[in-house]
Amino acid sequence: MVGTTVHRRLTGCGLLVCTVLSLTSCTAASGGGGTGIQDLGLKAGARPSSPALTVTGSGGAALSSGDLKGYTVTTPAADETHTQQDVRVPEAACASVSYAFAGTVVGEPSAASVRQAARAGGVHTVTVALASYEVPAAETVLETLSASVDSCADGYALTVAGRQWRVTGLARQIAPPGTDQALAFGARIERDGDGVPVNVVVLRQGGAVVYLSATGSVPPEVVQAQLHKLP
Repeated sequence: MVGTTVHRRLTGCGLLVCTVLSLTSCTAASGGGGTGIQDLGLKAGARPSSPALTVTGSGGAALSSGDLKGYTVTTPAADETHTQQDVRVPEAACASVSYAFAGTVVGEPSAASVRQAARAGGVHTVTVALASYEVPAAETVLETLSASVDSCADGYALTVAGRQWRVTGLARQIAPPGTDQALAFGARIERDGDGVPVNVVVLRQGGAVVYLSATGSVPPEVVQAQLHKLP
């Protein structure tokens, strides 16, 4: 079932502005099967704004293995990542959604951090990128992504790190509640002749934007674990 996929809520306590460590790029996810986001079972209660967050170190907001039972959480190597410069899209309107599918962030965050959460046995890997923006810029990221999904629903071709990709069946999915804004979407992506379903969930809490992407479904426990790390 495809439903309204952008949820937005402002709390009365103001908005979060986060501070995170620098990152030059993010990575595309790979893993097991599944078709999309349906019922994530996330808490829908209000999330008041908190002081600025840090990503790593004691009390940091980036995921670690101890945050996610049954998963190993790692920082990907540089050769496992993509940057916006790696993504070439003829249609400018499709750039934002292409960045998300390629595992890199949208816009120009002041800083970001990326983790890969791999389920035991290596059957499912999720990329979780946490990026910091000024609040208006973070809002624009979600709005731009939403427009990009609609504009490019008929499918398009792109190049990622020299490889030809083809996106088909791009559609909105049910986005999880519990943050200021949320967006979920998925498509079938053909790479060198092989097609796989790729799904993305993007969450905004104040100035923090979390991008979760996976081949197959994005597991709700990974989404929940990252939400619990945000103030």
